[in-house]
Amino acid sequence: MLFEYSNFMRRTEKYRCKMGQDNLNNLRKTAASPGKSVPVSGDLPTVGVGKLPRRKRKKDKTRRLIQTAALELFLAKGFDNVTIAEISDQADVDPTTFWRHFRSKEATLFAEQDDWANEFHAAFEASDPADTLLHRAMMAVFTASQSVESDFDLQRSALIARDRSSAIETAILGYENFVRGELTKAIAKGLGVDPAMDPRPYGVSATILAAASWLRQSFAGSDAGTLAPTHFVSLEEVVRSIAELLR
Repeated sequence: MLFEYSNFMRRTEKYRCKMGQDNLNNLRKTAASPGKSVPVSGDLPTVGVGKLPRRKRKKDKTRRLIQTAALELFLAKGFDNVTIAEISDQADVDPTTFWRHFRSKEATLFAEQDDWANEFHAAFEASDPADTLLHRAMMAVFTASQSVESDFDLQRSALIARDRSSAIETAILGYENFVRGELTKAIAKGLGVDPAMDPRPYGVSATILAAASWLRQSFAGSDAGTLAPTHFVSLEEVVRSIAELLR
């Protein structure tokens, strides 16, 4: 999935810190797709949102508190063994507060999806129209992924790697469908077509998710400090290689 692939990119920070600038430049050349370098944290555009209203900040803080408490319990006890009451107690909130913010404990896993979508579409709209739609979509994905707190994202990936209960699988499928839908809307808008009549936006979106899934599985359990430079492959490059087979 895209969020797990973005975790892999974050983990490369440790590796890049150990390398000299010359090695870093070589790494970028190795992993770059034609004419484009792999996005890294220092190169990513950011979408400024300004200071949020106090009520929104308080709401977001409470949601993240509950989300963090839930994840800690899921990691410690297993997803199926945790109750809403335990999550509320861990977060030091009343259960009614939990229900005001989340419709289920599964919803705590990907609670930031609406924020991710807003960041993604803002970044896509702000991208250079002269670039290819694929590159614009990839850059928007990476930009939006930075809006998710890295520590939480990494812990969530650890949970998914060790606990694949049916409830988690369902939550993952729901999130993937959500991301696919947002990608499809953006690509369709860029092409100026109706995605209900033109299959290309959905096809490209599905290919992006498939490539992200392949990369996630390829790098699963890898330590960023021991990866060879040739392992740093861009998502865009993988998508392009798949597209070549379809010509």
